[in-house]
Amino acid sequence: SIPLPDRKTGVIMCAAGAAFSMLGVSLFFEKNLIRLGNILLVFGAPIVVGPKRVSSYLMNPSKLRGSIIFGLGFFLILSGHPLLGTVVELFGFFNLFGNLFPFLGAMLSRLPILSSLGLGNDSSRDRSQQQASSAGSGSAPPFGDPLDPRDFMPRDYY
Repeated sequence: SIPLPDRKTGVIMCAAGAAFSMLGVSLFFEKNLIRLGNILLVFGAPIVVGPKRVSSYLMNPSKLRGSIIFGLGFFLILSGHPLLGTVVELFGFFNLFGNLFPFLGAMLSRLPILSSLGLGNDSSRDRSQQQASSAGSGSAPPFGDPLDPRDFMPRDYY
């Protein structure tokens, strides 16, 4: 078995890859920077997550179309077509991870900083109104949303 680098190396590779890719895009799709960024991202992500997990996710029959499209975009970038390759790669990325966006949006909408800016779901105000209305009736309030982090934090935290 081939020894793998530790996760810290993978995180550094992913961060450098993201930085090189953003720099390449900001310099009007400079192909060498985008190539370097893509190579670092594609090789760094499996080090962070684990090669077995990545291969089983990408070879899942329901994810195979997104994997092929992402690979085609990666090949286009390496062959010298950075704009077209980036567009195809993004389409493949959305095909691979599109089902995670609603969950991510729900998690982000519950961040206290976003709800204070009016961008998120202000469930703390809704909860306090529910508790005030149920306090007079003598019954306990129903259990909240299972994804609500306030159910697992001490009361003085928020």
